[in-house]
Amino acid sequence: MYILGWSIPETDSDQVELIRSSVGDSLRRLRRLTVVNRAAGAEYYNRVASLFHVDRSSLRVFNSGFCDFAFHCHD
Repeated sequence: MYILGWSIPETDSDQVELIRSSVGDSLRRLRRLTVVNRAAGAEYYNRVASLFHVDRSSLRVFNSGFCDFAFHCHD
């Protein structure tokens, strides 16, 4: 699964609840979650991991923006 530039704003509470209910009911857990953002802090990535019910170590982080992801996504 990929998250591209979504900051999880408070106004997206309906989306957050939809994800929580979908992921929480899933019998098949995510093994890896790729997150592309720009200069997001550690707290952001902790929230992402928590929201998607994965360990922080399961996140593949590209924190220098989309170009960082685009040129390294085949690694």
